[in-house]
Amino acid sequence: METVTPNDSEKFAQAKADLKRKRRTAVVLGILTSFCLIFLVFAFVQKGIADEMQRETELQFKLIKEMEIKLKQCQDEALKQQAIAELTAIEAMHQQKLAKEEAARAKKTLENAQKYSENRLRNKTVF
Repeated sequence: METVTPNDSEKFAQAKADLKRKRRTAVVLGILTSFCLIFLVFAFVQKGIADEMQRETELQFKLIKEMEIKLKQCQDEALKQQAIAELTAIEAMHQQKLAKEEAARAKKTLENAQKYSENRLRNKTVF
């Protein structure tokens, strides 16, 4: 039979303590590794979301640029139409003035014609 000496007992206790420390270290490292893997997966998911958001942002910027171009075209067309409307208004006022002048001439001509007719009728009745 083997006898256990105090030296062997100390070595056994020492080995047991080392084994316990190594197990704790392994558990801690395992937990940290698990956290790292979870964060790694989370990071990949977030990167995917960020990439999708970047694509969406680029699409929105492209749409904004297109809308700015359309807006500029509409503004140019509106200015052109405004100029045409102003010219048309000026022409309408000019035509209105001419119409008033023509109406005044027509009235004057009608008055003259009536006077002439009245004079002719008077001259006929006198003779």
